[in-house]
Amino acid sequence: MFSYLYCIDFLHLTTLFLSIFLLHAFVPLDGVYFSYNPVSWSLSCELFFYCCFVFLIVLRTRALLYLLPVIISLQFYFIFYPQDYMPSHWLFYINPFF
Repeated sequence: MFSYLYCIDFLHLTTLFLSIFLLHAFVPLDGVYFSYNPVSWSLSCELFFYCCFVFLIVLRTRALLYLLPVIISLQFYFIFYPQDYMPSHWLFYINPFF
């Protein structure tokens, strides 16, 4: 009856888990971030920003002014010093951080 479960490999189960909990936008594999439901990528990014908003609302304006140059410098680092293992399409179009 459950013989079809033997052919499911670990990558598909991990992808399913990430898609259910809307974490698949953080994985830089093409078969993961657009798997099962490609539209849920947008929901994954929105969930990330909603979770960030909870922490950012607690910070004062002065702390955000100190945090802004750090964020901008990280973005320039990734733009001008790309890593060999970091796919640029995922980094700038898929990843919620950028």
